Amino acid sequence: MKKYFVAFAALVAMSASGCDDNHFESFHEIRRLRPLAVVKTPPEVAAGEAVELRLVAVHPDSQELITVEWELCVFASGADGDHACEDGVIVEGIENVLARGEGSSIMWTQDFADSDTLQAACEALYSQGGVDIPAYITLPNCDYGVPVSYRAILRCEGPVGCEDDVIVYGSLTLLIDEAAQRADRNENPSIVGLSAGDLSLQQMPPATLDFVADEDVRLTALVNADTAQVFVAPDSEDGAEEREQLETVWFSTHGELGRGGGFYAEDLVELEELQSNTITFGGDSGDEFAGRDGDLVRIWVVLRDNRGGFAVEEGSFVLREVE
Repeated sequence: MKKYFVAFAALVAMSASGCDDNHFESFHEIRRLRPLAVVKTPPEVAAGEAVELRLVAVHPDSQELITVEWELCVFASGADGDHACEDGVIVEGIENVLARGEGSSIMWTQDFADSDTLQAACEALYSQGGVDIPAYITLPNCDYGVPVSYRAILRCEGPVGCEDDVIVYGSLTLLIDEAAQRADRNENPSIVGLSAGDLSLQQMPPATLDFVADEDVRLTALVNADTAQVFVAPDSEDGAEEREQLETVWFSTHGELGRGGGFYAEDLVELEELQSNTITFGGDSGDEFAGRDGDLVRIWVVLRDNRGGFAVEEGSFVLREVE
């Protein structure tokens, strides 16, 4: 059994690494078990609040094939330890493992520490006089919050696309009270619609899409500009406001996407760049993935901001080839 790793970062890059070079091919094509995003609701959590971590993972045949095991802890091991959460005490009174569970999502209430204890623990943990901090740990701003680590092991059972374990890892910020009360606290962005041409992709049962082989079909993920929040960065020296940057990443079970995704930055890149894409079907390649008459096509769009917020929208349609 091989395994590969996926890190979900707050900013643009979604990285994957592993033992099999095939995982770097056709990144946006869903031919095997794939994690698309970890959606944290809320993206950052204050003392006494509950948070849901939901792993959006897909398989070309069925979601029912997928199983997920979760860990949440103060410190996770590095790549040599598969980013695992190890049992034990980090400093006096602080257990490393916060939660474990199974399923597509895990719920956890931040009863780990109140704000004063959290800030004191942060300063103790990350001060030069505290424990040795691994080189891969970025020191946090203890006046804002403390990052803790999550890991999800993703597996599936099926004849196709289930050869490898997938280890997904990332971080969740536990907010200090002052940061939790900010009016510009981060919220997840949202996608309000998904369409192919004039056809809504959110109908059940799926609608039928007429296509001509090798001709582009226009895809649109409707995103409102105000889903990019205005905020002041915690480490800002002048308190200047800025608007979040947004990125979309597209995935499909059939067809060839025109591009992998889009980007939006106020006054730099238009919103249409974020929302639009194309996809083509059919052709003479002989590849079943190309899409043929009668195929059910599933599309996913992942939207993320540069502060750690995520949203995922799924749509589907049935292909009907026309001349």
